[in-house]
Amino acid sequence: MIGKSRLSKYTVADGDLLVLFVGQFRRIWTTHHVLAETSNLASQMLYSNWKTEFFGSVFPMFCGIDHPSFLRVAPDYAQIRRPIFVALGMTDASLVADSAKKLLLTDDMDVHIAAMTGGGTSINFTHLREAAGTLQ
Repeated sequence: MIGKSRLSKYTVADGDLLVLFVGQFRRIWTTHHVLAETSNLASQMLYSNWKTEFFGSVFPMFCGIDHPSFLRVAPDYAQIRRPIFVALGMTDASLVADSAKKLLLTDDMDVHIAAMTGGGTSINFTHLREAAGTLQ
């Protein structure tokens, strides 16, 4: 779905870059909020066999109790700051709060800035694209 709808600004080279970057890590942490948003986005974008194939392949990662690729973590709700929640919403505010303990990869500049301003660690995917020469 690279290049279509909400992924229209990305290219196959960007997808390869993302796979290369993420492949450097043994496990990727995510939250239930991110998985729900990913599932909802995929539901809106995919149809027929693509949808069946996608959801069949991610089911073990999204719904498995202990998948080797993903570590699902509950957000540290006590660390979510009200102004960030108001500005960015629940999913992004929880990612910003967790960025104090974990590296955050995002292509959302507002989330990246909030994480960095709050003392978290964040890499903006656009910066990776610029460095790799894939940004058009």
